Amino acid sequence: LGTASSGGVLLLDVEPGSPAATAGLLPGDTLLSVGGTSITSSTSPDEAASLLFGPLSERVQVSVRRGGDETALSVGRALLQTGAAKASSARAAGLDFGVVTLRQFSEGLTVPSLREAMGSAAIADAPAVVLDLRSNPGGHFPSAVEAAKLFLREGKTIVSTSSRTATDQQVTIVDGPYASDTRPLYLLVNKGTASAAEVFAAALAENGRAVVVGERTFGKGIVQTIAKVSDGGAVICTTARYLTPLGNDINGIGVEPNVASTCASALAAATCVSQAVTTLAT
Repeated sequence: LGTASSGGVLLLDVEPGSPAATAGLLPGDTLLSVGGTSITSSTSPDEAASLLFGPLSERVQVSVRRGGDETALSVGRALLQTGAAKASSARAAGLDFGVVTLRQFSEGLTVPSLREAMGSAAIADAPAVVLDLRSNPGGHFPSAVEAAKLFLREGKTIVSTSSRTATDQQVTIVDGPYASDTRPLYLLVNKGTASAAEVFAAALAENGRAVVVGERTFGKGIVQTIAKVSDGGAVICTTARYLTPLGNDINGIGVEPNVASTCASALAAATCVSQAVTTLAT
């Protein structure tokens, strides 16, 4: 979920095989209502997401705007594992890439699967590596930190969490297993790359470990807690903010790519990055 240019909440991506995809929701749909609650120009993506949560046995009624039409859909609920890294190989414009797709950071799933992906033949034999973070909404913050550690040398700052009372700095204490890999490493991002995924991207980019390609990211650099209240609503409290290794506050700003490129979610990652490599070489 992201913020639509005209206000409100936009579906940036829909996980294949998910209840949302089965119900017919599509990337680019604008949410109008969820479970009878209107989505307005002041509704945040987190608030809209909280309305989608509920008992697995119940369906939720969703209304969206698609083009000029309004569509009502009934969406089921399910537990999804969307944090597994997936490896593949690809060739574009005469260049070979190993591509690791990271849809989300999930506890106990992302880091082990990322290690497995990096050790696969598709990645190990590739002359360059792409980490595809397009439409990655973030997810489990500690998993993003642990994933970043895999690529950084000892003593590198990953992120600082700053609150009213203290600042907590996450620093690597050993070299990561891929810290000395000299192959080009590209991070492919778009406006749907958010939160913990932005922390991961900024950690690698600002430590000089990777080149960021794509669009400016979403810009969610705050720590929030969502609490349900008795009338069925929710209260969202901001308790801290994330600062990048260079001390940048990305909230409302996002991570600026090293090479700007508009790349549709449906376009192959290798194709997007090959265009950027060509730009860098000129």
